Amino acid sequence: MDTNKLMALLPDIVAFVTVVDSGSFTAASQRLGVTPSGVSRQISRLEAALNADLLERTTRKQVTTEMGKVVYEFSQKIIDSADDIVHVTSQELGEVTGELRIAAPKAFSRRILQPLMLEFLAKYPKAKLRLMVSDEFVDPFGITLTLCLN
Repeated sequence: MDTNKLMALLPDIVAFVTVVDSGSFTAASQRLGVTPSGVSRQISRLEAALNADLLERTTRKQVTTEMGKVVYEFSQKIIDSADDIVHVTSQELGEVTGELRIAAPKAFSRRILQPLMLEFLAKYPKAKLRLMVSDEFVDPFGITLTLCLN
């Protein structure tokens, strides 16, 4: 199946999984924000494309056929993968990475910076912190620092 045909089937696959999960065309249509007849058309289109009956329809309920169960499992994996993509990319957008280099006096580092650094690293585990502790004057231009407190 070519990519264009496959892409056209993705909304139908979502509709199919929603029908199976919710148990009816009406419940699926409410979750998807379309009419029950629209959901029915999507399922019919998917069945035609796959040349297989996925649901046995009665007036009261839909029963998944054996082939429908197989298609459901694969379809669920597709939806889970798409959800993972969205989850990963949304995490990456807000992620703090890189290295923060700080030079500070001993007492200030112990009382103020150390608790803040632990909190920072817990919140941003991919970030790196380097703390240079010294009561001596530190030349901020002599070494690469993000923050220098003398």
